[in-house]
Amino acid sequence: MELLFSSIAIVISISSLLWTIFSSRAQRQLLALTSNNTNIVGIASQISELPNVLKFHGIENPEEELKKHDVTAEEFAYLVGIFILGGTYYRTAPNVSEIFAKGSYRHNMCLAPATRRAWPLLRRMITKSPYRDRLDEIIEKLDQQSCLYSLIFKHTLRSLKI
Repeated sequence: MELLFSSIAIVISISSLLWTIFSSRAQRQLLALTSNNTNIVGIASQISELPNVLKFHGIENPEEELKKHDVTAEEFAYLVGIFILGGTYYRTAPNVSEIFAKGSYRHNMCLAPATRRAWPLLRRMITKSPYRDRLDEIIEKLDQQSCLYSLIFKHTLRSLKI
């Protein structure tokens, strides 16, 4: 009987040790991700003061590109920060589907035409990932809906002769 209890105690101890090692590794990875992205957001905020640093992200004529996409350097820096932090949340959230649910914070940001106009530039600042892929899908869908609504509106105006 003592041997049975000793064996059970050893199994529980080993399981506990393995769980601690696994949890510690996962916690270190999460901490590294969070710390890295927090630092990146801090650096990205400097875009507003130094828009030419966008050259290092493949945006050759930053001032021209920002103007073309109808976004100021300050607004772009804000969007970069918000979407990088969103990526961190996306990778660590217990329920990923809620992040882009209609009415959610990020979905509402994607609804804004200004966000969608800035997206081609903004996506260059976000690492290729399922998060960015999901944003691509949402932006494309919203753009298609916007075009459809615009066509319906124009057709309605023509039919009403307004």
